[in-house]
Amino acid sequence: IKKQEQETKKQSFHLLTSTSCMENDIVSRFRSRYSRHAAILLFELDNSIMRRFMNCQEKFGRQGKPTKVTVAFHYTRAKNIDSIQQEGLCYKDQPIKHGAVFGDGIYVATNPDAFSSFGEVGLVCLILPGVSKQRNTVGWDNELSDEVDSYLGNKLLKRFGNSNDAEFPKSSYFDEVILAEEEQVVPVCAYTKDVVNNKDLLFDLTCFWQHSADHFFNDKQHTSVHRVYPAFEDLQYEHIVKYNAQKRNWSKTAHVFQTYYNTNSRKSNFW
Repeated sequence: IKKQEQETKKQSFHLLTSTSCMENDIVSRFRSRYSRHAAILLFELDNSIMRRFMNCQEKFGRQGKPTKVTVAFHYTRAKNIDSIQQEGLCYKDQPIKHGAVFGDGIYVATNPDAFSSFGEVGLVCLILPGVSKQRNTVGWDNELSDEVDSYLGNKLLKRFGNSNDAEFPKSSYFDEVILAEEEQVVPVCAYTKDVVNNKDLLFDLTCFWQHSADHFFNDKQHTSVHRVYPAFEDLQYEHIVKYNAQKRNWSKTAHVFQTYYNTNSRKSNFW
């Protein structure tokens, strides 16, 4: 028993030390790169959120599951930023805001552009998809099985309803990852929709976080990051109408985020 306690202490110390090293390195690089952009906010996360994410990666490794960490995006209301920094992204016991057409779970996008109409503020997240399965139908009966940690869906499938003959869209523009557990995602920074207008800046932000994830979580194995452009079938989809309408209102939401940024300009503790 004493040996187990010592091992637990060692693991806890190693975890906290690793977190501290990540904080010092990422915060300094993030500030030197994006400090002039008031529309980008580095999150002050509760320590437990990063700890459970790292524990999840270790658990997946012990279970022989994929442990690769990738970058994803989630859009939310500006008023939710405080609670997200304290609790992370949650879906259990939360009201459904946008239909959740593939069933319960935490919805994140692989592309920062397609779902920007779903909230005033964009979040860059690190995710652990684990064992992932492609979902070819929509509906609330799509519960995640014990063998699957996440599903890959695509909003264009809404055109086909629950048809089993539906072909998964070739374009990844509207791809979504539906995560089974809250421990599989950690939000790391937020940005206003002004940043979505700046495609080069948003792509650079994506590359920064994927590079950071590769360095600290993926054994320094490089992950290529590609820009995702809408195909013709994406442009035909009705969701793009809401997307374009929302873009015209981005300037109205910038003030809300700027107010939050100004009142929280104290030194940021990343984790």
